[in-house]
Amino acid sequence: MADRGRRVAAAVRATALAAVVALGLGACTSDEIEIADPSPTQTTQPVPEGTGDSDDGEPSPLLPVFPDGGEPWTIVAAQSETERVADRVAGLVAIAGLLNDDLVSQEVEAATGGTYWGVIHTLTLQPTVDSAGQAGDVVSALEGEGWLVEDVSDTDESYLAALSSGEDADRAWFLVVGADFSVPGQSVVTVQLASPLLSEG
Repeated sequence: MADRGRRVAAAVRATALAAVVALGLGACTSDEIEIADPSPTQTTQPVPEGTGDSDDGEPSPLLPVFPDGGEPWTIVAAQSETERVADRVAGLVAIAGLLNDDLVSQEVEAATGGTYWGVIHTLTLQPTVDSAGQAGDVVSALEGEGWLVEDVSDTDESYLAALSSGEDADRAWFLVVGADFSVPGQSVVTVQLASPLLSEG
C-alpha cells in the first residue's frame, strides 16, 4: 500500500514537472521586471521581518499552506498560495546580479486530468554570477525550511533540483529549482512551482 502511494506521488510529480516545463515554453501571461543598476552591496533579498519561523510554531513563509477546516481548494486559492510561495522562493536568489525576472503564472491542465496552478520565475543574472551556486543555495535554504529534496541533477551544463512540500501527493506542491549555464556569457536561474491538483477530469 505504501509502495502504491509512492508510485502515485511520483507520477503526480512527474506530470507536474512536465506540465510546468510546458508552461514555460507556451506561456500566455508574462510580466517582465527590469532592474537597472543593481546594488553591489546587497547579496540576497531578505524575508520581511516577522515572517520567518517563530517560537509559537508558525509555519515557514517559504512553505505553502493547503487549506484546512473545510475551506474549499479552489483555483483562486491555488493561484494565491502558489504565487505567494514562488515569489518568496525567487526572492532567495541574490538580487545584486539580477538583470531580469520573467514571470509566468497560469492554470495548467494536467495530463492525468484536472488542473493545477503553475508559476515560473526565469531569473537572468549578470554573467559573472554563479547560477549553479545560487540555485544550490536556494535548495539548501528550502530544505532547512522543511521542503523535501526528491532528486538533484548536476551536470556540466545545468543544475536541477526537484522538491516537494510534503509527502501527501494530494496536498503537496512540486518545485523545480534550476540553473542553466550551457550558453557561455549567460547566467540563468529558474524557479518552477506547481500546486496540488484541483480536480480530476
